[in-house]
Amino acid sequence: MPFVDLTGVAAKELEGAFVKSAAGAVRGLAKTRVASLAGDRGAVTVWRDDAGKLRGEHSVFLVTRDSIVAKSMAELRRWLDRTVPLCK
Repeated sequence: MPFVDLTGVAAKELEGAFVKSAAGAVRGLAKTRVASLAGDRGAVTVWRDDAGKLRGEHSVFLVTRDSIVAKSMAELRRWLDRTVPLCK
């Protein structure tokens, strides 16, 4: 499934991975530029932009609740560990 209009990405669409956990999102980014997961109370999408920055976004009913531009994969993982449980 394509992901569209991601911040910092010039391409209109990117193919990505759907995952089930924070660890899965990190593993997904090792294989593709974007990974996403969803639950009953929201969704989290993480991606690498065209400049190589790691970005993440938590949304509920298409409204962004939180976002991050991480300086490292470790920082992104900490954000995911806090954010993913909000979606379940």
